[in-house]
Amino acid sequence: MKQAEKLLKTPQFAVALEWLKQDRELTLEQQMELAQIPSYSNHESEKAGRFAELVQEAGYETVTIDAVGNVYTKVKGTKGYPRLLVVGHSDTVFPMDTDLKIRHGEDGKIYCPGIADDTRAMAEILSMLRAIKAQGLQPVGDIIFGSDVGEEGPGNMRGVRHLCETLGNELDGFISIDLAGVGTVVYCGTGAKRYRVTFRGSGGHSFLNFGTPNPAYALGRAVADISEILVPAAPRTTFNVGSIGGGSGATAIPKEMEMQIDIRSNGEKEMEWLDKRINVIIQQAVEKENARWPESPHAVTYKIEVLGELPPANQAEDHPIIYAAFEALEQLKIPYVPRAEGAAGSDSNWAIRYGIPAVTLGRGGKSGGGHSISEWFLPEEEYKGPQKDLLTIFSLVGLEGITEPLLETRK
Repeated sequence: MKQAEKLLKTPQFAVALEWLKQDRELTLEQQMELAQIPSYSNHESEKAGRFAELVQEAGYETVTIDAVGNVYTKVKGTKGYPRLLVVGHSDTVFPMDTDLKIRHGEDGKIYCPGIADDTRAMAEILSMLRAIKAQGLQPVGDIIFGSDVGEEGPGNMRGVRHLCETLGNELDGFISIDLAGVGTVVYCGTGAKRYRVTFRGSGGHSFLNFGTPNPAYALGRAVADISEILVPAAPRTTFNVGSIGGGSGATAIPKEMEMQIDIRSNGEKEMEWLDKRINVIIQQAVEKENARWPESPHAVTYKIEVLGELPPANQAEDHPIIYAAFEALEQLKIPYVPRAEGAAGSDSNWAIRYGIPAVTLGRGGKSGGGHSISEWFLPEEEYKGPQKDLLTIFSLVGLEGITEPLLETRK
C-alpha cells in the first residue's frame, strides 16, 4: 500500500484532514489579515512579525526570526530525520503605500493586492500547524514550517538563499507553497535574469548638435536586434524588454536612456547563451551608433546592472519528493495542473541548486490578477490546499507508528 493511501486510511490522519476543512473560516480570516499588512520586497518585517505571533498562537512557543527576516518553527519528529522545510513567501510586489483594503465581490471573490500570492500559503501553513497540534500528529522526521522573505523580483530570493546557506546542510527536502492552482506541482526551476541597461551620451540641442551620437538610437538598435533573436522551443527560453525610459523631450538629444530586460529559460546552457547574446547585441548597438557619427568628438557609453538572478534548476523526475506530491493529488482526486516542462521560477530553484530535493506546490482555492492591484482570491474548496500539502508532507517525513519516511536522509 502506498504511503499516502495508508495515511488516508489511518483514522487519526483522516480526522486531521477533515479538521483542516473545518478550519477554513479561521484560515481565510488570517489570510485577509496578513494580506492587509504592507510587505513589499525588502520591507516584510511587520508582516513577518505578525506571522510569528500567529505561529505562537497556534501553540508553538519556539519561533525563530533570522537575520534577514525569515520566520520558522520546528515540529520535532521521533527520529529527527529526514528533515523537511516548508515555506510560503511573505513579500509582495506592491509598494508600501498601496491600498490594501479588502473588497468583497458579488461573485464571492475577495479582492486585495497580495491576497493570494503568497499570503494564502502563509495562511495554509498556519492551518496545518493547528491541525498537527489539535490532532496530535507525530512525525518521524522533523518538519520546519515558516515564511521567507525576498522571493519577488526586488528581493532577489534573499530569504531562501539565506535559509539554504544557514540550514542547508541539515535539510533533506524543501517545499515551497506558491503558484495558483491546487493541482500545481513544479519540480524543475525556470532560470531568470533581470538587468537594467543604461546608455549615456553628451546630449545637446536636436538641431544645433545634430550629429552627436544619441543614446536613444543606441537603445533602439539594441531593442531591434534583441527582438530578432531566435530561441529554442525546448527547453522553453524567452526574453523581454519590459521598460524603456529617459530623455527630456523631442527637441533635446538625451543624455541618458535606459531599458530593463528579463530573460528566462528552463535550460542552463540556453540561459547562458541568451545572456551572452544580448550582451553582445548591446555592445554592438553602441559601436554602430558611435560609428554612425565619425566626426563627433563625443560617444555613447553603456552600463549593465544585474537586478536579480535565479539559476535554472533540474532534478531527477523519479525523486521521492516529486512522487509524494503526485501521489497526494491522486489520492485526493485533485487534477494535476501541468506547467511547461514541469518548471517555474520559485524558491525551489535555489534549494535544488544547493542539492536539496524540492517541489513547489500550488495554493488552494482559485485566484487571478496576480501582481496587479486587481488581484483576487475565490475561497472555493480552498481547504484542499492544506489537505494536499499535509498529505504530501507526512508521506515524506512519515507518521509515527503508521508509515516510514519516503524522503531519504542526505549524507
